[in-house]
Amino acid sequence: MKALFFALLAVNLLVLAVGAYREMNPPPPSAEARQPTQKPELLLLSEREPPTPATPPETSAAADQAPISAAVEPVPTPEPAPAPLVVVEATKPAPVTTVTLPEKPAVTPAAVAGEATGQCRTLGPIPSEERATVIAGQLEEHGIQVSRRSEPGEPVPRYLVVIPAAENQTKAKQMVDKLARAGIKDVWLFYRGDMANAISLGLYSKQASAETRQRQAVEKGFAPEIVTSHKETTVHWLDLASDSDIAIEPGLWEQLLEASPGLSLTPRDCPPIVTSRGSP
Repeated sequence: MKALFFALLAVNLLVLAVGAYREMNPPPPSAEARQPTQKPELLLLSEREPPTPATPPETSAAADQAPISAAVEPVPTPEPAPAPLVVVEATKPAPVTTVTLPEKPAVTPAAVAGEATGQCRTLGPIPSEERATVIAGQLEEHGIQVSRRSEPGEPVPRYLVVIPAAENQTKAKQMVDKLARAGIKDVWLFYRGDMANAISLGLYSKQASAETRQRQAVEKGFAPEIVTSHKETTVHWLDLASDSDIAIEPGLWEQLLEASPGLSLTPRDCPPIVTSRGSP
């Protein structure tokens, strides 16, 4: 058994020795293996030499009889350079704003009586009719048509400084003479009406002015009173035509405000148009 074991071991060592020798001393390559494999050389288009133009064939007899020693390699056609890539950045489209125009109301020939005709403008309030006439003329000179209207205004308070009525007219006249001797002038004796035989020392639109007049009379020994009343007023307005698109020029507007500081131009419903219904 030992002999068999050593025999197998010797065979294995021999096989290992032969394999190691072949790895260290490989056999020479064959002729076909020694020929290098030609790989195409990669060149950039800018590095490639332009092709040599073909030479026209010779027409002499010597050239016809000359043997062809080598095959002519066809000239490769240069490939076109690839077009450069252009990167186009997509721009975000601008947002589209949708504007809805108001519909123009249709004008029908058969307007209902008492129906408003749209939005108008009015100028006022104007305290006096004379002033309203002047302003209307200035506007019409600038091509602005207006119509006038009047309406009750706010009652205006008035303050009357008065010495109460005397028993009779004789005593009332004596009081007037006494006031004159005291230096109080500009008085008025009422001869008739609810205030007959009373003496007015002045009618004032401001309460402070009336109180000053009263105090002056008291200092001279008289006892006047202040009677408050209210005066009814009428204000005037100028309505601009509904189809008038002409604006009041700044210069004209300043002139109007200077003469009438309380003026304002405000919108209002147009007056109704009374028409008959058309036939259907």
